Amino acid sequence: MFKIALRNLGRYKKRTIVTTFAIAVGVMTAIFFNAMLVGADNDSKRNLLWYETSCAKVFPKGYFEERNLYPVNFLIESEQGKELESLLQKDKVSYTKRFSSSAELFFLDEKTKVSGSLMAILYGIDLQQDKNVFHTMNSISEGTMIGKGTGQVILGCNLAYDMKARLGQEMTIQVKGRGGFIQTLDVVVQGIVTTENPIINTTGVFMDLEYLDDMLELDGAVTEYDLSWNTSNSSQAIKEASNALPLLKEQCSAIGLDCRSWEELAADILSLVQSKSSFSNLLLFFIFLIAAVGITNTMAMAVMERKKEIGMLKALGYTQRYIKGLFFLEGTLLGMLGSLAGVLLGILVTIPVQRYGIDFSSMVKDMNIGYRIAGIMHAELTGKECLAAALLAILASMFSASLAVRKAAKGEIAQILRRM
Repeated sequence: MFKIALRNLGRYKKRTIVTTFAIAVGVMTAIFFNAMLVGADNDSKRNLLWYETSCAKVFPKGYFEERNLYPVNFLIESEQGKELESLLQKDKVSYTKRFSSSAELFFLDEKTKVSGSLMAILYGIDLQQDKNVFHTMNSISEGTMIGKGTGQVILGCNLAYDMKARLGQEMTIQVKGRGGFIQTLDVVVQGIVTTENPIINTTGVFMDLEYLDDMLELDGAVTEYDLSWNTSNSSQAIKEASNALPLLKEQCSAIGLDCRSWEELAADILSLVQSKSSFSNLLLFFIFLIAAVGITNTMAMAVMERKKEIGMLKALGYTQRYIKGLFFLEGTLLGMLGSLAGVLLGILVTIPVQRYGIDFSSMVKDMNIGYRIAGIMHAELTGKECLAAALLAILASMFSASLAVRKAAKGEIAQILRRM
């Protein structure tokens, strides 16, 4: 039976090519779209860790519940900070400290006649330690790093664009200091960062923590400590953090501090991404369903066109069970052939996108698409998903062939041949 089925594939070359092509396109489409979804999800998590949340943050008690308001009445005092640093050094955890606050930027450029104000998030960063946790300062696209103890700022690229800011331009920042008093800072644009995180690009303003400590009367206090277990591999960092955080949370609580994981910090974002993933998976299902309908239709046509052959086989004494098995085997072989071709095509189409990505920056610049992706989306192939798409295609082919031949082989020999 296997030899006959294999020989039939070669005998009906045109039909074999058409059916194989239909299956291959369905498998390739499913693999590509799934790889894009997986890539977007992984890129989003990486960009959260590298530019926004880090693996975990340590706050003063009470800060986490009001974190979206960036309160300045909850601070990690200098003595608490020293205790925490001693603890982190003992556990060999990379860390940096920051002062974060909402701020208003006032700008007036005599040259371009552009003026106005914008709301932003001001980050006071430790110039020495920040690179141990975040990749932000490695993403300076214009200008240079800010100087220690100076009133220089680095702006997110989208924020700079909206302000029509240029290097060397002066502006004023209004921000709250310790106790809630309002302080105005005259600053100079020293650099512009273009990161892979759209929130940082759109709202981020970075200054030297030492300068802000003096101007805002912080006395060595900060709003947070950011922690990282691996700055080069986000997946590994997540695993290491999940293992270490339960104990670290207990240790922080013992010294009056509150440690939160990146999942807790980004709960709203992850929930939104999850809902988008569910919708995307539904879309992926319909894409494969359309492909499956195409496969079924092609297989049905292939079987119905061979009614005369079915009648001759029955006339020669072959049982209906044998005939069904023969066509079922042909459908299986076609499914395997089409799936193999589809997997290869899917890999060939996806690899360049995985390596170089697709630039959607012009489309998403002013939109919040949910994912923490600034515009370049990368695909990510997984063997599990390739195998799943191939198996589904094979099953669809087997089912289609079985369904079609059952109808075509129904009836007596004379009736089948009369229908030719």
